[in-house]
Amino acid sequence: MQTKTALRMLIVLLIGMLGACSPEDVPKAVTTGVTVWQDNVGALYAVAYRPDGKQIAAGSEGNQVHIYNALTGQIQLAIQANPGGISTLSYSPDGSKLLSSGPDGVLRIWDADSGKSLLNISGHKDAVRAAVWSPTGQRLLSASSDGTIGLWDSASGARLATLQGHVGAITSVAWAPNGRNFISGGTDGKVIVWDSVGKIPLNVLEGHTDAIRDVAYSPNGQLIASVSADRTVRLWNAAGGGALLTLSGHRDDILRVRWGKDSRRLVSASRDHSAKLWDARTGTLLATLQGHSRDVNDADWSPDNKQIVTVGSDGTLRNWSVAGIQAPTLTPTLIPTISATRKP
Repeated sequence: MQTKTALRMLIVLLIGMLGACSPEDVPKAVTTGVTVWQDNVGALYAVAYRPDGKQIAAGSEGNQVHIYNALTGQIQLAIQANPGGISTLSYSPDGSKLLSSGPDGVLRIWDADSGKSLLNISGHKDAVRAAVWSPTGQRLLSASSDGTIGLWDSASGARLATLQGHVGAITSVAWAPNGRNFISGGTDGKVIVWDSVGKIPLNVLEGHTDAIRDVAYSPNGQLIASVSADRTVRLWNAAGGGALLTLSGHRDDILRVRWGKDSRRLVSASRDHSAKLWDARTGTLLATLQGHSRDVNDADWSPDNKQIVTVGSDGTLRNWSVAGIQAPTLTPTLIPTISATRKP
């Protein structure tokens, strides 16, 4: 009898403990020791790891690009780049050059070691929202508020093509690993797949209900990710364009999406002051990276796939250790440098 009574009391106690915790709180691991670097140039809007992993470039709301030592956070180089702000930063595949873009409508190429200006490319009539190198480094893509995509020779700056397909501003572009196809996203809520050789659209991916903020190919070329002001991440089959998964969890616009090097994980950055780490195979939320006090504007992965760097409107750059977050688990694992929220 006493045993039954004790068992009943234990069950009541457990139910009470579970009732006091919301689903968002269980499981949850909170730690200290986040690597935080405070810049003195205001809000940070763009970030990129150098391919060798030794430096990180971050661009501000002014015209400053700071190059940090990826281990110490020391600023090793300062570049006066695009007037009015830096929208995106992209290192060339060999890491020797850095590409910047901004509201001045100019693509600017810099020597990554010295910060010397190498080439300015003009041609857009409005802000350049995104600019990226091709996998070979021989060509550039740019997305502009003027409603056009620019295809450029990276050595001479010659315009190779001007492409139109969206209604309104074009917000993002990304190359496929094959170096032939690329994707674009626009304020019309569409993702368009293009053939850069034939310079024609191949497919239109529809499903988002608001403006596209960013697009990205997985490193293995099999998947496409898109994020939107509708607060969702969507995954698509790159071959046929079929919709695969819709990832929900952010509470405000999602501004950036970046794939891990293994094509199994991706990170999204949002105006809700957080970045979220997802399992691309299942759509499971693996972790919520919390610490920024304002919008998280951009993110990038380290070349070894162990770190994620984020920048925000709070003027901080934060480096998160994510090596141990590989797949969903039933119990939380403490990660030394992040506040992690997981789903079972």
